[in-house]
Amino acid sequence: DSKLAKNKSKEIDNQLKLEGKRNSEEVLTLLLLGPADSGKSTVLRQMVLIHRNGFSPNEIQEAKEWILNVTLKTIQQVLMCCMAYQVDWDNLQDTVTEIVQYHNEDTIPSKILENCRVLGSNATFQDAAHQLVETGAHETESFYLNHIDRICQDSFSPTDEDMLRMRKPTQKMTENMFRVDSKPWRVIDVAGQHDKRQKWTSFLDRSVTSIIYVFSCAAFDQFVVERPDLNRIEDALELFHSLVQNPALKIKSVIVFMNKFDLLQKKMERVSVKDMIKRYKGKCDNSINQYLGWLKSEFLAMAKGNDLILYTHETTAIDVHIMRKTLHAVKENIMQTLAGQQTFY
Repeated sequence: DSKLAKNKSKEIDNQLKLEGKRNSEEVLTLLLLGPADSGKSTVLRQMVLIHRNGFSPNEIQEAKEWILNVTLKTIQQVLMCCMAYQVDWDNLQDTVTEIVQYHNEDTIPSKILENCRVLGSNATFQDAAHQLVETGAHETESFYLNHIDRICQDSFSPTDEDMLRMRKPTQKMTENMFRVDSKPWRVIDVAGQHDKRQKWTSFLDRSVTSIIYVFSCAAFDQFVVERPDLNRIEDALELFHSLVQNPALKIKSVIVFMNKFDLLQKKMERVSVKDMIKRYKGKCDNSINQYLGWLKSEFLAMAKGNDLILYTHETTAIDVHIMRKTLHAVKENIMQTLAGQQTFY
C-alpha cells in the first residue's frame, strides 16, 4: 500500500508538472515597447477596457487625483501667461490670485475647484486657454481645459475617455493579465525614455510571443526631449532598428502601431514632412498615404533584414471603436504567426 501510495503521489506530481508546463506554454506574452509619449499606456488602458471589463475603483480614484492636479496646473499655467501680459480680470482678480497661489499637492479644496469652474466660463480665460493650445499645449491638457466645469465638480468621477486621455509617463515595468478568447495574455509595458531603454534586453527572451511597438506617426515635427537635435520619427526608426538587431530577441513577429493618426490628419495640412525629416522620400509633401507608405517601407526593410514577420496598424489609441478593431486584428496577427503563416503586412 505504501508503495502504491508513493507511486500514485509521484504520478500526481508528474501530472501537476505537465499541467503547469502546459498552462505556462498557453500564456501569450506581449511586450509593449516604443519611445516615450507614443501612447503605449493608452493602448494598455484600452486593453483593460476591452478585455478586463473596465477599471478598478483604485485605478479610478488614482486617475481622479491625477486629472484634478493636471487640470489645476494647466489652469495655473494659463493664468501665469496672462500675468505676463497684464490681463485685466476685473472682479475675478481675487479668484485668479487664489488659484495661482495654491500649491498644495494634497486633495484640492472645494473652494479652489469652484474658483476654477467660475474661471472656466470666463471669455478672457477661454481665449487665453485657446492661445496656449495653439502654441503647443499637449492634447491631454487641451482636452481637460475644455471640460473644466465637469472635472471641477465635487462629485467628479473620471469617464473612460478621461482615463484614456491621461498622459502619465511609464517609470517602471508594469505587467497585466487578460483573457482573450479564453486564452491568458500577459502584457508587459516597459518605459521608453532614453535612460530606461537599456532595461529592454532583459525582457527579450524565449517566453515573449510578440512585441507591440508603438510610436507617434504625428511626431514628425517634434524632437526628443533628451536629444533636442533628434527628430522623434528618426528616433522611433533608430530605436526599432536597434531592437530587431538585438541578439537576445527570439520572437518571430513584431506588430507596429503607427499611433496618433488623428493628430497626423490635422498636422499634415499645415506642416511640411520634407522640411522636418531629411531622408523622407515621399513625392507629395502633404500626402498622408505617401508618408505612411514610406514609414511602412522603412519598418518592413528592417524587419525582413532580421527575418521577422511585420504587421502594421494605423491607430488612434484614445478611440475605443478603432482600438477594438485593432486589438482584434492583433489577435489574428499573433495566431497567424503561431500557425507559421509567414505574411508581411
